[in-house]
Amino acid sequence: MALGALLLVGALALTCFNIFDEMRADKQSEQTASILQGIIPGYGTLGGGYSAATATEMQSVQIDGQDYIGVLDIPSLDLSLPILKNWDYSLLRLAPCCYEGSILDNSMIIAGHNYRRHFGMLSQLQAGDSIVFTDTVGSIYTYKVVGLETLNGNDALKMEEGNWDLTLFTCTLDGNNRVTVRCERVISP
Repeated sequence: MALGALLLVGALALTCFNIFDEMRADKQSEQTASILQGIIPGYGTLGGGYSAATATEMQSVQIDGQDYIGVLDIPSLDLSLPILKNWDYSLLRLAPCCYEGSILDNSMIIAGHNYRRHFGMLSQLQAGDSIVFTDTVGSIYTYKVVGLETLNGNDALKMEEGNWDLTLFTCTLDGNNRVTVRCERVISP
């Protein structure tokens, strides 16, 4: 009986830690996104900084020692998230990360933690939902969701295959699979 009580206390402590960590990550992402939105020229307007067609490398801004490449807005989930330039598992606790590719050649894959205020609600997206990425110099890239899939957590090649303009992914709660959102870029006339 003592072992059962000990296991219950351990589970409760782990749950409390996870809730606290998620709240910390949400607050930190919100603050960083706000800083980026203040730095990015013309953020939230139809204008923008420079022509993406002339850029050869994604520009970054350093905040608290980390390099960020822009802000990802998912209106249907009421999310506005800073995106880190480089992927590292430990960095996912701060914000979603560029896992691979580039926004400039329509090949970016973004990984995010499954915190509710990060990528935890990706499975609720539907085909046609809008996603907007604004880079650090004010260029705006608009996408629409074209599909959702669940991939095996060990199948990184499946995550990277295909000609998707933007892919977002996170792990399921059990960590065994990846919720994957595939997007196509919308070019305004």
